[in-house]
Amino acid sequence: PGIKMYEIVLMILGSITLATLYSMLTDYVVGSRLRKLLGGKPMPRHGHVVVVGIGSVGFQVVRELTAVGIPVVAVDAEGDRPFLADVRTRASVVLGDGRVGETLERAGVATARAVVATSDDDSVNLGIGLGARRLNPGIRTVVRLFDSDFARKIETALGIDVALGASRIAAPTFAASALFRDVVKAFIVQDRLMILVLRRAGAEWGGRTPSALRSKEGITILMRDGDEPLREDEEVLAALWRKVDPPWSG
Repeated sequence: PGIKMYEIVLMILGSITLATLYSMLTDYVVGSRLRKLLGGKPMPRHGHVVVVGIGSVGFQVVRELTAVGIPVVAVDAEGDRPFLADVRTRASVVLGDGRVGETLERAGVATARAVVATSDDDSVNLGIGLGARRLNPGIRTVVRLFDSDFARKIETALGIDVALGASRIAAPTFAASALFRDVVKAFIVQDRLMILVLRRAGAEWGGRTPSALRSKEGITILMRDGDEPLREDEEVLAALWRKVDPPWSG
């Protein structure tokens, strides 16, 4: 009887093992075929960025990251988002609530380099950032917050790496555009408004060397090797700055 019982248990365990192996293999094959049919990307193993909330902002973040070769996993609770079809051609997609640990685990937060929460709800984004930090204490957390004052407090009080509001990002560029032409981007560094402009050198800068512009007018010519005089038809990226009165309220 003991031998018969052993044989029965062995048969049951063998059947369970085979069924498990077949199900894992089937899931892998079917999942790979579905990703190909839907245009999805395979799930990265490590070093990726998890972007939660695929609205207009989230989509732009995915597009910019993938454009520079960073693997991305996009997470959204709704499968019918208008941007998801395009996102599937660029990144892996996980459907689920980003505040739930199981969803973040499926997105590979434990091995990701960063998580970016870009939904339209401050509390949701904060919950995503804190949940990701619990799963991966070393992950970089970037959350979108509409209240600029709240964003600054979050960075110091809760250990969120970066909390950004739309006004905090856009306000310096609006201000700089009122002062200079051809503004590409502007941002605050300590007590300075740093401004990037893209323009042709023209008669204003033509024939002058980058070092002369920097020493006499405080204009730094970027993305250019050497110190040869600028040509009037040469398109250059230049950095300018203006001192601002602290504290700057974005």
